[in-house]
Amino acid sequence: MIAGYIDMSIPFSHGDKVTLVSDRRAIRQSSSELDRLCGHYQFQSGIIMTVWRDADRFLTQMPGQPVVPEYPEGERDFFAKVVDAQITFDLDEHGQVADLVLHQGGRDQVATRMDEAAGKRAADALALKSKNQTATSGSDAELRRLIAGLVAGKPDYDRMGVELAQATRQQLPQLRASLVSLGAVQSVDFKGVGPRGADIYRVKFEHGELDARILITDDGKIGAALLGPPQ
Repeated sequence: MIAGYIDMSIPFSHGDKVTLVSDRRAIRQSSSELDRLCGHYQFQSGIIMTVWRDADRFLTQMPGQPVVPEYPEGERDFFAKVVDAQITFDLDEHGQVADLVLHQGGRDQVATRMDEAAGKRAADALALKSKNQTATSGSDAELRRLIAGLVAGKPDYDRMGVELAQATRQQLPQLRASLVSLGAVQSVDFKGVGPRGADIYRVKFEHGELDARILITDDGKIGAALLGPPQ
């Protein structure tokens, strides 16, 4: 529970010693070194981070979020100044950039690099979904199933992404208690599409209401979910 929310995001702790932004020192990186890191990176939730270079600036952005300048402090290690977050790029056995790890809020979140065509298709699909404000087919049924599983204390982890499943296991007692207190689900009504592509629903229970965000990945699993007070 975070600020009144039933938070089903991705709580992974990397356990590293915390270094303040004020203590970090940027180094110089050549344009060619930065260019090889640019591209689209997809988290297991389905959210895509875009990385690019604009002259001597190295930038990242996720859907619905501001552009974040990144500063190199190592060959493949970067930090932001506007938010307490760091990024590490990892190489595969052939020396090619394979993924990035976002370190933020005590969590490590891995995003796999996409090829340029796949990244463009995903970005275009998100833009179209946001423009049309259309729900992903079956997301309402998945939300109902998710809530029922949480209330019963037996969520179907096979229908979740790996990171969401781990978060749910960690938070299940609190999630179950919060939902049980609301009583049975009365209705699930679609409200729109969020800036990151999640479907937003108003869920009415016997004893209250919640707004729910649910993101379905390309393989049909729930990549991310969030339940909170109506807005």
